[in-house]
Amino acid sequence: MPLLSRGLLQNPRELSLPGFWSRYRGAHLLCRLQGYIQATGRGGHVRFVSSVIRKVRTVPMSLSIADQKVAARKVASAARKQAAADVGRDAASVAIADNFLNAISLQGIAAVSGFLPIGSEIDTRPLLRNVLEQGVDICLPAVIARDHPLEFRQWRDGDPLIDEDFGTKAPAATAKVMEPDILIVPLLAFDRAGYRLGYGGGFYDRSLEKLRLTKNVLAVGVAFAGQEAASVPRDENDQPLDWIVTEREAFRPETERT
Repeated sequence: MPLLSRGLLQNPRELSLPGFWSRYRGAHLLCRLQGYIQATGRGGHVRFVSSVIRKVRTVPMSLSIADQKVAARKVASAARKQAAADVGRDAASVAIADNFLNAISLQGIAAVSGFLPIGSEIDTRPLLRNVLEQGVDICLPAVIARDHPLEFRQWRDGDPLIDEDFGTKAPAATAKVMEPDILIVPLLAFDRAGYRLGYGGGFYDRSLEKLRLTKNVLAVGVAFAGQEAASVPRDENDQPLDWIVTEREAFRPETERT
């Protein structure tokens, strides 16, 4: 991976910095790393540390939350790619399925939403197959329009999929529309307070906000353990996660969110 890179999109769910890192005030690279992504506030900066990309990049707190998120996505995306290579996505996905099912009850659950992996994302299909075997319907998200909540359509492995404008795939519009009781949510980074760094589209935040107005719904973030941060940038639009599941553990976030 080049030290400085250009590009508006590096994968279909990810927004990268437009132009060089050096154009962002104070966004610089330092050497030495630790074993997982971490964010610490020192000297007025949020510092993201990742052993997997062998760099430390600091994101100035003087930037807006939106710009902090843009800068953080670049670092978190690279860290996730390396975590997938180090741990092995297939092995991690199976371990996450086991940890999920051991921790989260499916009693009374009618439908669970997953997602199909893009790039280095966790593959939720091993988990979805187990959920289906327990008599629970599964569905996948479909993008209806920008700035709108997602639509969740029933799906089984092997059902036809359509290509979406965002590079993702979704069940055809003829599939049954569902309201999931559990949403398995992709992410770039997470913290112990239960907040996630997403891809910038706001689709899951809008979807969770809408669903939580009418029913109890669990939002479960799935990720490599190496995607953990001490704190991710967030604002009033960010919906918290109820559970986070990695290949190492499943845990409820800290109840007090600051």
